[in-house]
Amino acid sequence: MISNTCSLPEKLQLIYNLERLCLGSLFEEEINVVVAQMSNSDVSGCDLHTVSLWSYLLRAHRYEVSSDVFAKFKDEEGTFAWRNPQDLLSLYNAAYYRIHGEIILDEAISFSKTCLESIVPYLEQEGTFSREITRAFQIPIPRRVKAYEAKFYISVFENENTVDRMILELGKIELQSRANSASTRAKNYYKVNQLLLLEKLF
Repeated sequence: MISNTCSLPEKLQLIYNLERLCLGSLFEEEINVVVAQMSNSDVSGCDLHTVSLWSYLLRAHRYEVSSDVFAKFKDEEGTFAWRNPQDLLSLYNAAYYRIHGEIILDEAISFSKTCLESIVPYLEQEGTFSREITRAFQIPIPRRVKAYEAKFYISVFENENTVDRMILELGKIELQSRANSASTRAKNYYKVNQLLLLEKLF
């Protein structure tokens, strides 16, 4: 179980990273427990990024989440209150779990995409965030093939400090083990890393 000392944003980001690296199945029981707990969280005082990630993960795990949680960020002109580009990208990704008739999420996709398109020219073109935005426009996260997504995620973040190194390394080994019949040594290394990660994070 994730430590109680972890904040809601930290728990959300951890699970998000694990699942994008195709590691969700390794920690399925622990993740399901935490997601069930988070489904009862009060996000009324949270920022747009946190609410978006919360909605995204709960819907990905088939929980019912009202799109009304985004209403507080939207004004009468249809503008969503955001502080940084990450807010916009998280909103864009979360909105792709919309169902028919959720107008506010239709508006969220249109608004966040327009804003992100205006921001991209000012970002480092081969930088992490620019690549994330471009990828999101090409294929929204809910529609991506998990194995390919994990490979992309590793390539984007292996030179960054925003994702735990142990998680990235475990993600690499998981991809390799799926593609090849791993040697005994690789299997042992994989198991050791999995146990270390469990001790560290859950």
